[in-house]
Amino acid sequence: MAWLSIGGFFLYNFLIIFGMPDSYTVSTLHVVFMSVAVGLHIMVTDYDLGTEYPKIFDKRGRFVLASAALFGLMFRYLRPDGELFRDLFTAFLAGSIIYQVFKRELPHPENVNMRWFTIGILIYGVLI
Repeated sequence: MAWLSIGGFFLYNFLIIFGMPDSYTVSTLHVVFMSVAVGLHIMVTDYDLGTEYPKIFDKRGRFVLASAALFGLMFRYLRPDGELFRDLFTAFLAGSIIYQVFKRELPHPENVNMRWFTIGILIYGVLI
């Protein structure tokens, strides 16, 4: 089961790096904030795998996941230019990210505090 999880996250990390745009139409500050957010998201998923499967992750799993970024960068330049491919890829990646955020990063409903939720929304709104 550990290698299935690591393989799935290899594909997930690969797709995140593979799907980065070649040019940006937004401000540099926006790109920095989004890069930090995606980087922290990947760190959380790697940390969860490390705590769930410590022996396998420490021995080989972390290297497999780190290589996903390198493979993603290599294959960025070999990707097909078809519109259908881009649309399917974007839909799959967006769904995967939303699923992982809901599953691993949000607190359980019994641990939610409305005050901190509101403060987080306000801070995020100011940043955007």
